[in-house]
Amino acid sequence: MSVDVAADILLANYLQGFLWADEDWLETDGASATYWQARLAQTTTVDVLPDGRTKWRIRTRIVEQVSGGTDVHQLCVALNRYAAGWSFAYDATERTIDAIAAICAPPQWDTFYLRLSEKAKLSAWMSDVLAERLAEAVGGVAAFSHPKAQSGVRESFDATYYYPQTLRGRPEWILDLTRYEFPSVEDAAATIAEMVGAPDAVWTDNNELRIMLGSSTGLRAGFDRHPIVGDGWKSSLVLPPRESSKAVAEHLATTTWALFNNPDTNLLGAWVLEADGLTFEQWNTMSEIRNQEQLGSYTGHSAADLWEFTSTLSDVLGLISQSELPPRSDSDSSSETIYRAEHVVAAIAEQARPAVAERRMEGEEPADRRLLWLEHRQTLSVAVWFNPMGPTVSSTEVCALPDGTVYLAHLRRHPFAPYYCVLGPLTEGGDDSQLFSDANDLLVGGSLPNVLALWNNPEATAADVPDVLRGRILEAAAEGGRDLAADAAWIEKTMGNPWEFAAVDQTEAEHVKTAAKKAAAAQPSPDGDFAVWWEKVSSFDNVVPNFRFLPEAWDGALNTQRAFGNLGHFDVDPLLVTYSKIGMPGPDDGPTEN
Repeated sequence: MSVDVAADILLANYLQGFLWADEDWLETDGASATYWQARLAQTTTVDVLPDGRTKWRIRTRIVEQVSGGTDVHQLCVALNRYAAGWSFAYDATERTIDAIAAICAPPQWDTFYLRLSEKAKLSAWMSDVLAERLAEAVGGVAAFSHPKAQSGVRESFDATYYYPQTLRGRPEWILDLTRYEFPSVEDAAATIAEMVGAPDAVWTDNNELRIMLGSSTGLRAGFDRHPIVGDGWKSSLVLPPRESSKAVAEHLATTTWALFNNPDTNLLGAWVLEADGLTFEQWNTMSEIRNQEQLGSYTGHSAADLWEFTSTLSDVLGLISQSELPPRSDSDSSSETIYRAEHVVAAIAEQARPAVAERRMEGEEPADRRLLWLEHRQTLSVAVWFNPMGPTVSSTEVCALPDGTVYLAHLRRHPFAPYYCVLGPLTEGGDDSQLFSDANDLLVGGSLPNVLALWNNPEATAADVPDVLRGRILEAAAEGGRDLAADAAWIEKTMGNPWEFAAVDQTEAEHVKTAAKKAAAAQPSPDGDFAVWWEKVSSFDNVVPNFRFLPEAWDGALNTQRAFGNLGHFDVDPLLVTYSKIGMPGPDDGPTEN
C-alpha cells in the first residue's frame, strides 16, 4: 500500500477489507465513517500526519445523558477489566460513555489495521450487549440510533455481531494451541527486554515474562485467558498499587483520552485496578493472531510479533512519565463499584437465560447458540471425532447463570450440525446421577470417539473413569460392532497424525485392527479391553495432536462446502470464521498452478 494514499481511500479500504461493513448501515463523510453493527453508532476517523503516518480512532457511543453525581469514571475503570483492547471512557463534557481505541501507524502496516478492526468488532458487540444495563447504572440513556437512511434501529444485526459467539463454538475454545507456535516465553522475553533497553531486568516462568522499567514500573506479558473473549496475548504496564478513588479514576480518564486524541499515540488497552498494581492492560485475541496468517506481511509467528503486540505500551509509559498520579488519600468504597460493573457485564451471560428454559431437542435446527454464553465453571469430559468432512468436539460442562444457578450442559461443537443443551440444574448434595447418565449418552452418542479425556484430570487412568461413562463406551462399541482393542491399535499406529487416522483409504487401518482383534480374542480381557483403549484415546500424545489439527480440519470442511455452494444446507454460524485455505476445490475453481 502506498504511503501517500488519501485518508478517504485508506478508510474505504479498511471498511471493506477489515471491518466488512454493510453499506445499508454505513454513513461516510470524507475521512470519517459511522457504522451500525447493531443498535449503536461506531465512528471511525483517519488522519494522515505530515510524516506519512496515519492516526485512526474508533469510538462507539454507548450511553448518553449520563446523570451528574455518579462515580462514572470509577465504573469505567471497573468495566475495563472486561475490555479486550479498548477503553470504556466517560466524556464529562458530552455526558457520554464510549468504547474507544486508536492506532498511529504507517499505512502499509496491515497488522495494525487488523488489530483495530478486531477491537472495533468486539467493542461494538460488547457495547451493544451492555448498553441498557450500563445506562441504568449511571442514570443515562442507551445510545441506540440508526443512519438517516433507515427508519429505525437495526433489528437484523451484522454477522460480525456474532463473531465472539462463533469463536466460542470452534474447537479452539476447548483447547487452543496457537501459543505453542511462538518461541518460548524465555526467548520472547529476551527479544522484548532488548527492545525496551532492559536486557538484565528480566524474570520469566513458563507462562509470563516480567521486565522492570525503573524502580516502580514494570512490563508484564504472556498468554492468558480473557474472561469474555478467551485466550490471547496479554501485555501490561504495571505501576504500584493504588486505592480506588474518584481522583485516581479521573486522572486515568485524562490519560486515556490523551492517548485517544494525541495524533501520534496508540490506545489499544485500558486502565485496570489490580491487587498487585495499577495496570494498563492490552489484549490480542488468538483469533486476531490467527487472522494475521491471511495478511500479505505474514512470515510466521515470531517473538517480533509478540513485541509488536506489546510495543504500544511505550505510548502509555511516555504519557504517564509526564504527570503524577493524585496523592494518596482515603479510598472510596470500591466494592460497590465492582459489584455494579459485574451486574452490567452479567448481561452477556444473561443472553443464555431464555435458552435454558427453551431446551431444543437434538436435530432441531438451528442450534441454540445462546447457551455458549453461560458462565463456564468446569469442563468435565471431552470427546473428539476427527473427521475431515465434519470434525466433532463434544463436552460435558458445568455452567451457570449470573444468579448462581449451576447447570450441567452438553455442548457439541460441529461446523455443520452443532447441538447445545442444558440437561438440568445441579443440586448440592442431591442425586444428579440421571443428569450425568444423560450427559454421557449425549457425549458419546452412537460411535466411538478417537479422543476421550476427563478434562479436569488429564492423568486419569481407566480406574478413574466413572462407571456410567465406561458403561456407555462399552455399549457404543457393542452397538456399532466395534472392538476396543482394534480401535486402540489404530490410534496407536497413527499416534500424532490424526489425518492418517482419518484417511479416506482405510485399508491399512483394517489390517491393523484385524490383527489386534485376533490377538485380543486369544487373550480376552475382563474389562472388554476398556483399559487398553482408554490408555491410547486419553493420552497426551493423542489429545494434543488432535487439537493441533482440529482447526485445519474444521476450516477445510467449511471451505469445501463453501466452494460447492452447500453452506446454505447446514446449520452454520452467522459469521463464517476460517483461518486457513485448506479444503477441496469447488466445481467452478480453476486448476491450481504448481
